[in-house]
Amino acid sequence: MSSQYFSNQKKSEGRIHSDSVVVRSGNDRLQSDIINLMMSRNDNITREQAITLLETYASAFEKILNQQPTSIAARGVSVSSDYHDSNIPAIDHIENYQKVSPIPVLTHCLNVVSHTQTVMWGCVVQLYGKHLSFDRSDEKQGIFMIESQTRLPNKIHTLVRVKAENIIFMIPGGLPPGNYNVELRARCPHSGDLHTGMLPDIIHVII
Repeated sequence: MSSQYFSNQKKSEGRIHSDSVVVRSGNDRLQSDIINLMMSRNDNITREQAITLLETYASAFEKILNQQPTSIAARGVSVSSDYHDSNIPAIDHIENYQKVSPIPVLTHCLNVVSHTQTVMWGCVVQLYGKHLSFDRSDEKQGIFMIESQTRLPNKIHTLVRVKAENIIFMIPGGLPPGNYNVELRARCPHSGDLHTGMLPDIIHVII
């Protein structure tokens, strides 16, 4: 799988040196689609300016997220009291089952700016849970946004950060507005079976 990096880069002696990797994209076309959409909405913006804006946007979010404590992250046996959604299942209730079959468990997903389940194109979103790791080189694995009525899957290709209990990703440009389920599909390393975890909440995509 190819990787596309949104970062502060310097060109010198014919080589590109990356100061800090912020966003990794498994689909070069996705970045191009976002840039084309930005240019179509503003006749005065150039492709170079759009790329710079994307790099700055992703870099700023990464710095902010690194500076803030993960107060809403589900860790240990309970969810922090800063997050008041009683619908989130407690991690400890499923721990014993996960030791036998490591099915991804998705607890909550939030817009990092509004801290709600309402998102727009280009929004950065944090997904929390358990056993969220997956093989990016396998097209069948990853994060998928499933349209609630049509059940059509939309794979997320732009990932900011991937950890076992926290994934940060960007909502793709051009995603039709509506209500979406979020699924994480990961293959079991022992059996090779594809396991799916689904977010209990609905994500609302608006324009």
